[in-house]
Amino acid sequence: MQNRTDIYQALRPKLFGLAYRLLGSRADTEDLLQDVWFNWIAADATTIRDTEAGWSP
Repeated sequence: MQNRTDIYQALRPKLFGLAYRLLGSRADTEDLLQDVWFNWIAADATTIRDTEAGWSP
């Protein structure tokens, strides 16, 4: 598995775009992405099967 930081940084623009469209506020989006980051680094790596599942159009 790639380094979690690298994976998050690669996916962050997609996450930001989605969250911003849903929330409509940059500050709220940044708060949400911070929560996502904390959950991502706390997750058990053995349970992560696909880091981009659900992102395909």
